[in-house]
Amino acid sequence: MFGRGVRLVVALMMFVGIGGTASLEANADSGASGTITVSAAASLRESFTELGKAFRSAHPQARVRFNFGSSSVLVSQVLSGAPADVVALADLATMDKLVSAGIVSSAPRVFARNSMAIAVKKGNPLKVVGLSDLARVGVVSMCVQTAPCGSYAKSVLTRAGVSIPESTITRGVDASATLAQVVTGDAQAAIVYVTDVRSAGKSVDGIDDFKSIHEVVSRRFARLVREGAGLPDVFLVDGGK
Repeated sequence: MFGRGVRLVVALMMFVGIGGTASLEANADSGASGTITVSAAASLRESFTELGKAFRSAHPQARVRFNFGSSSVLVSQVLSGAPADVVALADLATMDKLVSAGIVSSAPRVFARNSMAIAVKKGNPLKVVGLSDLARVGVVSMCVQTAPCGSYAKSVLTRAGVSIPESTITRGVDASATLAQVVTGDAQAAIVYVTDVRSAGKSVDGIDDFKSIHEVVSRRFARLVREGAGLPDVFLVDGGK
């Protein structure tokens, strides 16, 4: 079992934020061995993969196994008995399902923040400058409404008073799949996490039109808990990068 090794993963993750970095801290335990299973929201793929590399570097005898996907799918997996030492989700409402199931013992706490942005083709050929432009550009990619990134997209559009015809919306199962529609040209724009736009590098351009409504989408919570069914300590995260 990991003990302090699991706490190292927690310490590493606490250094992840928008534009943040990961760092090995005092909880390192060179004697850690075995496997940590991490189920994490798709928007965490890049940062958690880097954290895994740092962890393995500090603990050559240990393995970190990742399972990335939509938060709603990850919750269903956990509730169905899928093994997880670390679970990282993209919103509090989704994590509440685990709370209701008795898996989380106390309230989570903030550990990182994220926000939403518009992703467009590199060079922004359609001259998108804000949310209102999405009603005219053609196909817009958003996450399925059961995924946190989908509910966040709906929230920012509602608060901005922007309506996009459902007939022009295509939906991805998670943030990564949603952004991929712009990269492949199947959509002219997407509403995804800022961190997804950054991770895409030169593939897309990002437009941040949400300065007045960041509070809607910037909540990220974390809580170290103990599973009731004899599993190791679990780091439950309501968050992204």
